[in-house]
Amino acid sequence: MEVSARMIADSLYLENKVIRVGFSRRTGALMQIEDKLRGCQHLQGDEQSVPFRLARQGGQMQGAYRVFDFEQREGSLTLHWSLSGCRLEATVTLLNDGLSFSFLLTGPGAAKYHAVEYPILGALSSWGQESYLAHAYATGLLMRNPAAHLPARGRLRFCPYPEGFSGATMQFMAYYHPGKGGLYLAAEDGQARQKWLNAYTHRGS
Repeated sequence: MEVSARMIADSLYLENKVIRVGFSRRTGALMQIEDKLRGCQHLQGDEQSVPFRLARQGGQMQGAYRVFDFEQREGSLTLHWSLSGCRLEATVTLLNDGLSFSFLLTGPGAAKYHAVEYPILGALSSWGQESYLAHAYATGLLMRNPAAHLPARGRLRFCPYPEGFSGATMQFMAYYHPGKGGLYLAAEDGQARQKWLNAYTHRGS
């Protein structure tokens, strides 16, 4: 597997022969996902993209941080955000056919948060009626043209797992475009720990 991590202007790229992924060098936000084999741009973010959100007790979400820095290795990036009393560290590893994300919130202030929303994939490309969302909500759903039908709020915005009535029964979802490719997102967690598989619209995307 040939891999590279390189900085161009204000972006930081991780790529191999299959996938090219870009992060903001200023904030660490996920900015670009490109399927190089199919020539498909799945994600094209901007500097308004946020790298993560933290949830306090009571549901308040925020993504504020004081300092961002990163470490670059062959085939992976480690991203660090310093917050008030805690530190969020995320590692993105390039695989043969995709990416692996992991993160850890540490420090004395970590206990005041009850959830981390990461990674955030914003401004996903849409092909209208040729785009589909497969989600494990309740007994499962397949939504055509989700950009036009997904709400900004509601049950899919915070979709808990494992919860088969008003949440997700499996730890995956997929957003795809027949003939063009797509994204498959899954948590490899055999212990079935609580998590959210969130799908929603934001600022028209």
